Amino acid sequence: MIAGLAVLAGGCDTDDGLETPRARGDRAFARADYEDALAEYRLYMRENPGIDATLRAAHTYAILGRVDEARVLYDEAVREDSTHAEQAVSDFVSRAREAFAAGDQYGGASAMETAALFRPGIVVEDLVLPMARHYSNSGQHTRAQPLYLRVLGSQRRDPDIVLEAALAHQEIGDCERALEFFDEFIELARRRERETRWYVGSCAFQLAQEHIAQPAFQEALARAAAERADTVGPEPASEPPVPGTGVQEVADDAAAEDILGQVLGYLDLVLELEEPRTTLPQAYFEKADILARLGECDEAVAAYGMVAVVDVSGSGALARQARQRVDQIRFAAGDGPC
Repeated sequence: MIAGLAVLAGGCDTDDGLETPRARGDRAFARADYEDALAEYRLYMRENPGIDATLRAAHTYAILGRVDEARVLYDEAVREDSTHAEQAVSDFVSRAREAFAAGDQYGGASAMETAALFRPGIVVEDLVLPMARHYSNSGQHTRAQPLYLRVLGSQRRDPDIVLEAALAHQEIGDCERALEFFDEFIELARRRERETRWYVGSCAFQLAQEHIAQPAFQEALARAAAERADTVGPEPASEPPVPGTGVQEVADDAAAEDILGQVLGYLDLVLELEEPRTTLPQAYFEKADILARLGECDEAVAAYGMVAVVDVSGSGALARQARQRVDQIRFAAGDGPC
């Protein structure tokens, strides 16, 4: 493709015995004097406007890393003949590889994004990971996430990539998937488990809060509390069974137990990791509230008591509220089973 431009051929065109800008540009290009070559090609464009001059200048701009200027000229060339898009893609991908190899993430990403303008959906496998890391480092986690998933298809055993994928999912709020990747990372690199504690605790707390805020959780908690109250209360009078309700009741009970187990599991994970430390008072308080609703009064009192122990904020507002709940339980002043 490039040879077809005769850029590397070092042409000897003459005009009335004088060497032309094209020939001088080709000679400079062959010596790798790209700035000189570009100056000649720009002169060639002014004197002989046409696709040949445009392509030579665009190619040289790309080699010099001047991606925006190269794009403008390639746009012009492609409007005249769409087949020139292939040369544009080739130039920008080559530029991306050079930039990433030199540690220039921004330049590499810019070149790849420009290549995608000429071939939408282009994927260059060896550049997927550098692009993912660029987007992650620049805070564009939504763009990084699908790229990490693609890389993991062939590099699932690389702990660094698994960790980066976990962090990208955590940043976009997909904590369920993030926790799966954190688990994978710990399996691959057990000695580095401490690197994940804050992130795992953050995700666990976020998921617990999200579940607690859902009406389904409140319904499940109320159902479980009622079931446990019936279990410990007086024997109810027997009534004839209603046909067809047994299976549904069992399913509802299982669903309630499942969502309650998930929330308590997330809260226990936060408390086990002791991270993030600023969330510990709220985690103990939420756990205590759930236990109190379920009638597990001693456990609830113990959890309420921990709120003041782990409160590092110094405000004490949540700790005071926890002490009030404890008093309500001890003196049977509350509305719940405790």
